[in-house]
Amino acid sequence: MDLFEECKNKLGNTYKILDADAEKLVLNKLNAYLLKTGNGSIDWNNDAIMKISLDKLIEKVASQEFTDTVVIITDTSDTPIFSTNLILALENFEDIVALSNTVFLYNENYIGTFTNSSPNIMLGLLKKTIC
Repeated sequence: MDLFEECKNKLGNTYKILDADAEKLVLNKLNAYLLKTGNGSIDWNNDAIMKISLDKLIEKVASQEFTDTVVIITDTSDTPIFSTNLILALENFEDIVALSNTVFLYNENYIGTFTNSSPNIMLGLLKKTIC
């Protein structure tokens, strides 16, 4: 079993691969929040993003202020873009980050990134949709 299959199994029935149209839409939205330098990093100085702690985000999801469905996007083309439950994604952080050097979390209300070189997860609330 490869790393992707392991990750898929850990996420269980919350795991869903996006179809081509949904994938294109999510990538276009994510790209609107990335630095224009082309290095694939989120522009944390973007006025449309307000940094938030992991605890605060979980609190907002638990209170149903935000949906718990999150899209996972890796920086490798051989890993499909998929959606899952935010809490399960966080619980299986190590399995997800093993898929790629950089992993993005995307939801209409929040964005995040983590890398396999750092245990820190950067998260931000999206104040407005910019695309």
